Amino acid sequence: MAVTIIVILAISYEIHQKYLKKLTERKIIIYTYESLLKWGTDPNATLQAVYGGFEEKYGCEVEIREFDDARTALLALIQEKDAPKADVVIGIDNVLVHEAIEQGVLEPFTPSNIDEIPEWLVNSLDPKHHVIPYDYGLIALVYDSERISEGEMAGMTFERLLEPEFASKLVL
Repeated sequence: MAVTIIVILAISYEIHQKYLKKLTERKIIIYTYESLLKWGTDPNATLQAVYGGFEEKYGCEVEIREFDDARTALLALIQEKDAPKADVVIGIDNVLVHEAIEQGVLEPFTPSNIDEIPEWLVNSLDPKHHVIPYDYGLIALVYDSERISEGEMAGMTFERLLEPEFASKLVL
C-alpha cells in the first residue's frame, strides 16, 4: 500500500510540474509559408534578427511552423479550428483571407500602431481587422518571351504596361 501511495504521489507531482511549466511557458507559434524571410547567406540569422529582439523584449519563445504555401497553412488552421495551435499566421493573402474569415479561423485584432498603415489598405483587405497588411506590392509579372523581348521588359514602366499593345501579352 505504501508503494502505491508513493507511486501515486510521484505521478501527481510529475503532472503538477508539467502543469506549472505550461502555465509559465511563454511561446508564440507562428504559421507561415516556407519562403518567408528566407534570404541572404544565412536565413536563420535573418529569422533571429527579426524575432530575437521580440523574444528578448517579451520574455518568450517564437516558434515558426513553415508550410509549402499560404493555402497549406490555411488548411492547417481549418483542420485545427476546434483546438488551435497557432497564435499568429503570416501570409494569408487578399484571396485566402475571405475563406479564412468564412471558416472562422481568424480572430480580429487591432494593433496599437494601426494608424501607421494607410487606412485604404487596411480597409481594402479587411476593415474588421481579421488580417493586418504588413507587406504589399507587385508579386509577379508573367509574360510570353516570344511576344515581348527581354529588352522590352528591361525598359518596362508602369505607364507602358497600360498601353493597349501589352494587354494581350501580359498577365498580372
